Amino acid sequence: MPYDFSELKVLVAEDNQYMRAVIREILRSFKFERENIREVSSGAAAIEALGHDPVDFMITDLRMTPVNGLQLVRWVRRHEDSPNPQLPIIVCTGYADPQHVEAARDAGANEVLAKPISALACYEHIRTLIEAPRRFAEAEDYFGPDRRRRKTNGYTPKRESDRSA
Repeated sequence: MPYDFSELKVLVAEDNQYMRAVIREILRSFKFERENIREVSSGAAAIEALGHDPVDFMITDLRMTPVNGLQLVRWVRRHEDSPNPQLPIIVCTGYADPQHVEAARDAGANEVLAKPISALACYEHIRTLIEAPRRFAEAEDYFGPDRRRRKTNGYTPKRESDRSA
């Protein structure tokens, strides 16, 4: 394993106790220190935890109550009380269809990890946060990682005057 994760701090927001344990053990297998893995069981608890203890990245479930993963991501990205609007975020979900993946992306997630998770997939998503961080973009209704992933060699956007009616 080329990375030393022992100093990284992570917040895991997952309402299912079993999944929290699975994620914790996967992170421990990557040599994350036990005391650097903060676990909470709701999005609301994650918001509170982020205000008290800075972390290097967050893994959050998509479906939680009363604050779900999308609401949590939007809070981190856009709320005036957010301690780090550019916090790297991995959304972990059993709903990995295009609609849910796009919703997570559009909320401002950096990565989407499909359940059931594997150690390799988890590692690859964390590695992507490190090796290929995306620029942040800001628009009227969005703040987060640039949502464009593909390189578009030779692409030139059309000017308004070039469009046909």
